[in-house]
Amino acid sequence: MKRPFRKNFSMKNINTKKWFCAIIFFPLYGFGQNLVSNPGFEQHSALPVFLSGWSLVNGWNNAGYGITTPDYYHSGSVSVAAGLPNSQFARISPFADSAIMGYYAYEKVGNLTYREYIQTRLTSPLIPGTAYRVSMALSNGNTKPPAFGGTNGAGILFSVLPVSQTATGPAYTGPINLSADWHLPDILWDSGWQKFTFFYLSYDPAEYLTIGNFLPDSATLKYHPSGTIPFSFASYFYVDEVSVVPTLLLSGNDTICQGDTAFLSATLAPSWKWITSDGHNIGNSQTLSVSPATTTTYQVISGTDTARHTVFVIPLQALDLGSDTILCTGETLTLRAFTPDTRSYLWQDGSDQPELTVGQAGTYYVTVGHACGTLTDTLQISTQEPPRLELGDDETTLCTGEEIILTGVPGIVWENGSRDPLRTIRSGGLFTGEVRNHCGFARDTVRVKMGFSALVNLGNDTTLCNNESLVLDVLQNGEADYLWSDGTQQPFLQIGTPGIFSVRVTTECGTWRDEILVNYLTPPQINLGKDTTLCTDRAESFTLYAYQPFARYRWQDGSDKPYFEVKQAGLYRVEISNECGITTDEIQVEEELCDCHVFFPNAFTPNDDAVNETFGAVYSCEISSWQMTIYDRWGKLLDSAENPDYQWDGKFRGKECPEGVYVWKLRYNRKNEPIIEKGGTITLIR
Repeated sequence: MKRPFRKNFSMKNINTKKWFCAIIFFPLYGFGQNLVSNPGFEQHSALPVFLSGWSLVNGWNNAGYGITTPDYYHSGSVSVAAGLPNSQFARISPFADSAIMGYYAYEKVGNLTYREYIQTRLTSPLIPGTAYRVSMALSNGNTKPPAFGGTNGAGILFSVLPVSQTATGPAYTGPINLSADWHLPDILWDSGWQKFTFFYLSYDPAEYLTIGNFLPDSATLKYHPSGTIPFSFASYFYVDEVSVVPTLLLSGNDTICQGDTAFLSATLAPSWKWITSDGHNIGNSQTLSVSPATTTTYQVISGTDTARHTVFVIPLQALDLGSDTILCTGETLTLRAFTPDTRSYLWQDGSDQPELTVGQAGTYYVTVGHACGTLTDTLQISTQEPPRLELGDDETTLCTGEEIILTGVPGIVWENGSRDPLRTIRSGGLFTGEVRNHCGFARDTVRVKMGFSALVNLGNDTTLCNNESLVLDVLQNGEADYLWSDGTQQPFLQIGTPGIFSVRVTTECGTWRDEILVNYLTPPQINLGKDTTLCTDRAESFTLYAYQPFARYRWQDGSDKPYFEVKQAGLYRVEISNECGITTDEIQVEEELCDCHVFFPNAFTPNDDAVNETFGAVYSCEISSWQMTIYDRWGKLLDSAENPDYQWDGKFRGKECPEGVYVWKLRYNRKNEPIIEKGGTITLIR
């Protein structure tokens, strides 16, 4: 039976199977006369105008008391309360014809619980010992807000005398405290109609039928479409087509042992005709005794009704737990001793269930008692472990010159047919071994791959010019891991800066490394300075410096030193070349007589060789004021002096400045003469 599981008034929540009372088989019945005189509530004294119109229905009464009044509905009524299909509580059409009845199966308002009942007097009392087919149609209707809920509050009670809440109900509104002859076993919540049928074997001359909820509050199951049961909760049922029809039923032995006798009895006199399933007539009395050798179905006919009953015959049989067997370690076996109509089981360990699950070696036996005698059987069980095979790692690598020993177990069979437990592997491939016993087989495979040694050669150290790049390639012909000095993990590395670059290549056979030094050169740059003069009256000379890293030199006289000493006037020219280009510069030197001449060299070499170690002025007169500053090529102030004898040692804050060109500026004058400003560059060479 389905329980409510979603808010849908059209779903079915009650299984429509037939319910039986004191009947243990299905008959084939014929329809007789309905003992309910007005089963569909069609006969009435007037159409209903309001709710509580039960008194308008012929043959039906209210079994409630006071305010508990069932309701009458009719399609011909124009009442908004009692008309159909739009009634007071729900939209619903009759199951058949034009009329229906309704009643509260349960309502709780505050601390008060409330029920309603409808009752009819049958056209004739029930005959004790006679079977009746009882049915009625039920629905909750498509409820209007506020929504009602579903319950199991529909039952039928047969009684010799009328029943009512006044005699048996608490506070005259609660349940009639009598046990119904049939009741919904679970909640009904359905906007459509469901027809419920059960068979009732009368035991007294009951003359009254009462419909309602006979369950106490604790046994009344509840459902509400909101998902929770509100404090004020109501459940309402619509009823139609109530039927009580006498029918033929057959009772007797269901099962006998082979050789025993079954006794069958039919209801509903006055005449009977017994026939077998193959059509043979075997009797004409109300009872019948038979001793079939095998399971047989018997049929009885009385008037237009027919019923069948099957007698199942249990043969006298031996109990068989099976053959003695072997269990593998960890395996279990369920021994089954079940036989029809079994009364008892007794195993060797004292358990009394029809099955025993075993997993250990030993002797197992069972004694089974049932209607046809006592059966015993014994089973011997032994155990064995399944084979195991582990050849090592599923995949391994074999490097050149190596070999691998695979270790199997006795009884192994290799894929090449060999049965030697030890196998030497010197080449790649798939190598499979297999062993078997009673409990199964074990197979293991080792995949051997051939490894390789990496070839790693980055080439000779090299020098690149600006804007040039170099791609280093160590791609291997096989699976390998790559790691460059900058963290790159690809087989290629593009170089665009100077430095030392290294790579590590790892295969399953080892690790290999290499590195390369990459230098970067810029085209040479030179500045010999501005044209200048030599004082002939002082026998002056100075040195022109053209040093560049990794450069070649050619002066105007063909000399190839990075410097040239100027001792006389003339045009001095130098050509500097390296791998990235050629550049030239020249300077014109004139001679003059100098009364007071301040001269600065264009280069110095602070390399601790005691030659040309500092940079400073050479002058031949008395200086009155002196302000000199030195800058790097980006304009950063490196040093300053107010003493014409100052000499710069090529350092900044105690640290050596790099090779390159630096700028100097000077403001000076002799006494009573205007200030002279000069400036130029000095090349620092180490």
